[in-house]
Amino acid sequence: MSTNKSKTYYSLMNSSITTVVYVLNIAMRFGSRSVFIYFLGKEYLGLNGLFTSILSMLSLAELGIGPSIVFSLYKPLAKADHAQTKALMRLYKRVYVIIGIVVAALGMGLFPFIDHLIKGGENLQNIHIIYLLYLSNSVISYFFSYNRSLLMADQKAYKSTLNTFAFATMTIIAQIAVLFLTHSYILYIICEITFTFLSNLVLTYMVKKSYKHIDAAETVKLEKETIDFLKRNTIGSISSRLGYIVVNSTDNLLLSYFVNIATVGIYSNYSLIYINLQGVIVSVADSVTASVGHAAAQHDDAQSYSILKRHYFLVFCVTMVTSLGLFLCINPLIHVWIGDSYLLSQTVVMLIVANFLLQCMRRTFLVFISGFGLNWVQRFKPLAEAGLNIVFSLFFLLVYKWGIAGVLLGAVLSCLMTDMWYEPYVVFKHAVKRPYKDFVRISIKYYLSFALAFALGFFATHYLPIDGFVKLIVNGVLAIAITGIVIISLFHKSTEFKYLLGLIGGIARKVLGKFRR
Repeated sequence: MSTNKSKTYYSLMNSSITTVVYVLNIAMRFGSRSVFIYFLGKEYLGLNGLFTSILSMLSLAELGIGPSIVFSLYKPLAKADHAQTKALMRLYKRVYVIIGIVVAALGMGLFPFIDHLIKGGENLQNIHIIYLLYLSNSVISYFFSYNRSLLMADQKAYKSTLNTFAFATMTIIAQIAVLFLTHSYILYIICEITFTFLSNLVLTYMVKKSYKHIDAAETVKLEKETIDFLKRNTIGSISSRLGYIVVNSTDNLLLSYFVNIATVGIYSNYSLIYINLQGVIVSVADSVTASVGHAAAQHDDAQSYSILKRHYFLVFCVTMVTSLGLFLCINPLIHVWIGDSYLLSQTVVMLIVANFLLQCMRRTFLVFISGFGLNWVQRFKPLAEAGLNIVFSLFFLLVYKWGIAGVLLGAVLSCLMTDMWYEPYVVFKHAVKRPYKDFVRISIKYYLSFALAFALGFFATHYLPIDGFVKLIVNGVLAIAITGIVIISLFHKSTEFKYLLGLIGGIARKVLGKFRR
């Protein structure tokens, strides 16, 4: 198998397995969430969302070292330089032990103030014990993170995905059983801690077994060039990490403090849906990061631009069908799933979809920024985004009292004013080395296509005299049909469409060939 074929094979393996696993995982989480709501209610659901957000903010302690070391692993892995790979992994292990300790210390520092972050949680019990359990679960993962990163850099992320899915399945089964038998939230969390530990333990064993040759390599010091790169790219990653955490992890904090914990619980059902959908797109898109990183080392600008256009088109197609499906189906789904008392307004739904669409359409440029090691170049952008997000969100919350809509509008505006134009600028200037107008030209076509699809979707479903499960199914079918019609009508002559069609056809032929045997 050639090198190029190997890269394609592993990219397809990572993306296909990740997609299947995510779909199954979403189905399981819906079942688990239904049982959770039935036995514990909105307030504990909100507490779950709040503590998850707090721990996401504490993960800032990671300082972006992970992506930097993964990037540094591409070269020694490609050259089979086991000594340098071992040196990087030893560094990574030491750093993450320190990070775990720092997160634990920061988490304990917040311990006395937990009560002050919760509004309307008078019926909640054992809040401090629950918080400590969440913190423990988070800290455990840091001591094993370096093993997953080696698999990512070696284009074997699918192994980590399968491991996570297997233990997530066991976790959900155990948690549902606990809720049915005991109705205990504390035991519910202890189940998650137990299987998180076992998952990491098994993965560590797998990595140690598969990479014995790296452990057996001689012990050497890291090259000065590598250390200098790590320092610089880590500084760039710090700001990226900060921006991501502020934008994505402060929503529940703001809602819990300024509105109430029950609102956090209601919103968390929507975030469960769109975050898992976004996770599918992110995983599929990011599955080629290692391939982009290897391509970057070859300094072939024309090839890099070709990869970018194909990748951007794939992200556009997947984002269109998922965002239109989200727009047409999320409220019917909530209605069928847990009832009208958990519904949010159509205005909030539109803002959720807008935020979802923008975050998904960024993925191509985030993949290239990571693959080309460009975090240092765009180090100030995430700080501007974070600042704008907080200012807008607080303004809409305090002045206009817009609640969830105000927080989401703040996220949308901050993203439009920073990410959506600056990340492509960095990639086009420093990675593919093409005029910025090429990005503008491509993107105008894509966003006009979104507008057309959403207009067709709205008028096709708005006046249908149906409700309940039938409406959910019909709207879902229409989302897929409208997406197909728009994409085929507008892009059937494009090189990217033909490439994607050929890729899908090739995969289908291989699958059918295996069945025929």
